[in-house]
Amino acid sequence: MTLRSFRAALALSLASLTGAAMADTTLLYNVNGWTATASAADTGAAVQQQRFSALLVHEGRVVSAGTFDDLRTLAARLGEPVTRINGEGAFLMPGLIDAHGHFTSLGYDALRLNITGLQSLQATVDAIARYAETGNGWITGGRWNQEHWPEGRFPRASDLDGVTDRPIWLRRVDGHAAWANGAAMAAAGISADTLDPPGGQLIRDEDGNPTGVFVDAAMDLIDAVVPRPSQAQLEAAIGAAQDIMLSKGLTQVHDAGAGVRAIETFQRLAKDGELKVRLYVMVAGEETLEALGSPQDDPEDRVDVQAVKLYSDGALGSRGAALFEDYSDDEGNRGLLFTSAEDLARIVDQATARGWQVGIHAIGTRANAVVLDAYEQAFERYPGSKDLRHRIEHAQVMRPGDLQRTIDLGVVASMQPTHATSDMWMAEKRLGSARLAGGYAWATLLKNGAVLALGSDFPVEPPDPVFGIHAAVTRQNRQDDPPGGWRPSEKLTLAQTLRGFTLDAAWSARQEGQLGSLEPTKWADFVILEEDPFTVAPEDLWKLQVKETWIAGERVYAKTP
Repeated sequence: MTLRSFRAALALSLASLTGAAMADTTLLYNVNGWTATASAADTGAAVQQQRFSALLVHEGRVVSAGTFDDLRTLAARLGEPVTRINGEGAFLMPGLIDAHGHFTSLGYDALRLNITGLQSLQATVDAIARYAETGNGWITGGRWNQEHWPEGRFPRASDLDGVTDRPIWLRRVDGHAAWANGAAMAAAGISADTLDPPGGQLIRDEDGNPTGVFVDAAMDLIDAVVPRPSQAQLEAAIGAAQDIMLSKGLTQVHDAGAGVRAIETFQRLAKDGELKVRLYVMVAGEETLEALGSPQDDPEDRVDVQAVKLYSDGALGSRGAALFEDYSDDEGNRGLLFTSAEDLARIVDQATARGWQVGIHAIGTRANAVVLDAYEQAFERYPGSKDLRHRIEHAQVMRPGDLQRTIDLGVVASMQPTHATSDMWMAEKRLGSARLAGGYAWATLLKNGAVLALGSDFPVEPPDPVFGIHAAVTRQNRQDDPPGGWRPSEKLTLAQTLRGFTLDAAWSARQEGQLGSLEPTKWADFVILEEDPFTVAPEDLWKLQVKETWIAGERVYAKTP
């Protein structure tokens, strides 16, 4: 720590203490500390970083990171008492931020039927049958993936015949298709005469009868009759999601689509001190945007409501991603635009005019191009609006020219590394090799000037950020496939990846002044890992364990010995 930075930190800290009791001061020492110190917006692919052995925290904020001797002296000047904690050489880094997750869905998944990872249709049906014996009413949940089944086909309502009389409604792993049984379709009045809604599709048999799978906007037909979760169920889901996040070292999630009731509940729980994690909320669509009117800033940064989440298309797995050319494995099918280009541009215009950041789900080549068109129009109409830092959520498959447009427009690429390692074999089938030149192109975007905000899209993928760190560095799944990594030229370095899960994620939410690094005056959000990821073999990064999670200088999770 230089004398100049020491004096600056001391002056700033003393200024913040005026009229306050100097009691809440913690000095963590004997730590193996790391933090990024500048975002990709400033340094590009190069990573500016700091190593330190001690961290001084006061009133929930960082005073300084440096050596024990320097910070002990600084702590003495701040006043006593000071709580000293010996980190015993553990690795300490900024709290991990998931730049795209679904907070309440994570909690609901923990409370509902979860059939993630089952390897056959029969195993899935058997699991549903067992669950059906445990209660009454609708059976919801899901996370099935037909790509993992030997049958390789979408499930059908008829596959559930005889399982139960209860209505069944189970979402696919990507959340862009869902599977109903006959009872659920009957409750919604679904028949051969039911039309495909704009932006959606009912999968049908050769006679035109719905088979039981509903894609994208068509899911609304069943969702309309599914009982709404009670307030108690919502709060239980929030509690479950929070516990999961903290155990994984996640101190914040950018919640990709919340309605008014959820937002009001988040805010009340935060006020009551029951919400420990931080939420950067993207409001769900135009209706919620209209209901709230203006962005909402939380001085404590617990629940910041600053962005709107929109959808351009669906997902590759359900062939709902919108493409310029046919799917390689489904001739004549180019996917679906969830929202027309005209409507998307109109909503983006309205949100930009009101000062909302916009994050738009886009998977396929056509969808990404439509999003960039909408952003370009808004930036031209509202000078200075690039400061809102509009985002593409997923940005999975782009034409090479649109990769460059993303960079030129200053649009944030909010990407999820585990999508690549989960999708790789399926993506090859859906798109072929040529189109994947612009697919999952993390390194290409970063080295050419984009900011990558990294996340998981939980519960579509597991919420463990170490899984994403591993995928970004190796381009391999957790079984070490494929050798050398899938399209290995797009690998990120470990430092780039950690920055993407910390400071660049914070930058993508315009919160780099408060979160994302352990620099003076920022919130003291950090995680302690059992091992130093810089010394772990890349193939073992996913095995890293969280020892402790701290938010605003408070230890909110400790691993049970």
